[in-house]
Amino acid sequence: VTLADYSAGGPCGSGAGLATDWRRNGSLRVVEDLNPGKISTLKGCLGTLHWVGTLVIIRRRCHLGKGGGDESLTGLENQGLHRTGINQSLDFKSSGFGNLVAALEYAARGETGINFYDGRGELEHVLSYRELMEGARVLGRKFLGIAPQRGSRVAIVAETDPMFHKVFFAAQYAGHLPVALPAGVQLGAHDAYVAQLRRMLEGCGASIAVAPATHIGFLKEAATGLDGVHVGLLEDFEALDEADCELVALDSDEPAYLQYTSGSTRFPRGVEITQASVMNNLREIAEDGLHLGEGDRF
Repeated sequence: VTLADYSAGGPCGSGAGLATDWRRNGSLRVVEDLNPGKISTLKGCLGTLHWVGTLVIIRRRCHLGKGGGDESLTGLENQGLHRTGINQSLDFKSSGFGNLVAALEYAARGETGINFYDGRGELEHVLSYRELMEGARVLGRKFLGIAPQRGSRVAIVAETDPMFHKVFFAAQYAGHLPVALPAGVQLGAHDAYVAQLRRMLEGCGASIAVAPATHIGFLKEAATGLDGVHVGLLEDFEALDEADCELVALDSDEPAYLQYTSGSTRFPRGVEITQASVMNNLREIAEDGLHLGEGDRF
């Protein structure tokens, strides 16, 4: 798959150009400026091109008017929510950060953030980087009130939910180590899933464990009988008092998070990912993999 710019036009918009490019040189040139509402149109234009199995890279380039509006992605707001804006004053920067907190604090100076969409392509949650930073600082102090030791493990069920991002960065600010737990549970695999969560909680020595409402029952069951593990919803921890202490975030020479292996050949094993490693990885994704620049949404 290669990336290139295109000019939308014709009844199929970008799809017509894509179909032409595909037939001419056998490569999918671009999928740019797409939202879920356009996917069905694109599929129609590419109906003869064996859509199933095609790798699609979505790369959006914005052409902003005087007001800085985002006119090309309309119709996806839900329940009065509005997507975060495009940066108007903050320069694009993909490197030079010592740790994840430094990257977040830079992003928080702009207008961007994280937009969460449901399975129908409707906007479900909006979390600006500024809100994420401010909330993570507060939550980090609350974590320190119940787990003051530096490097304490904070287990988080990795569902696509703002909860994960808030807890992840709260741990960063508190000097705690986030640990992502699997969210996928198959029909009829209740006991196996709970057993897997329990082994991970024990293995990483979690002091705090957080899950969304959809998974909190599994997590509480998995933590039953484990000493020193505080389990709850995000709201439970937000209700705690803040510790009267200074936040000392995980630094560049410290771990960023604990990541479990897939477990395809043996039980998943935890691997510490350093701040330097994750920052280099993110830079390579942005610069070498996706060639992100001013005006791109990722």
